[in-house]
Amino acid sequence: RRQRGHKRQGPAQGRCFNLQEIFQDLNRRFFHGELSPPRMGWSPKRSRTSLGHYDPAHHSITISRLLDSLQVPRCVVEYLVFHEMLHIKYPTERRGPRRIVHSRNFRAEEKRFPQYEQARLGLKLMSARLD
Repeated sequence: RRQRGHKRQGPAQGRCFNLQEIFQDLNRRFFHGELSPPRMGWSPKRSRTSLGHYDPAHHSITISRLLDSLQVPRCVVEYLVFHEMLHIKYPTERRGPRRIVHSRNFRAEEKRFPQYEQARLGLKLMSARLD
């Protein structure tokens, strides 16, 4: 997949949030600085369907440009980056024909994000406004 060319991704510095700084802070606070820094960037388009994505082939995290707004609480962006960082720590597992993207350990660690409930609620409210 890496051979198909480079990943389309904007810079990490957005209008409101710097994804590289958020990654570094979260890596220090929750992963003891042990995660290898991926290429970070905002999506080229303001995607409503995919708010965040980790691509292991390019070792990159892309967050939807839709979230680079003063209307979006910082904890929502931090939560999405944290979620994508967990995909680095817990790669997709294969069990027969099934792919386990969010393992039990992944989900348990995800809930340890300090503003987990607040961020999830923020995403739900934002989604309702966009519909």
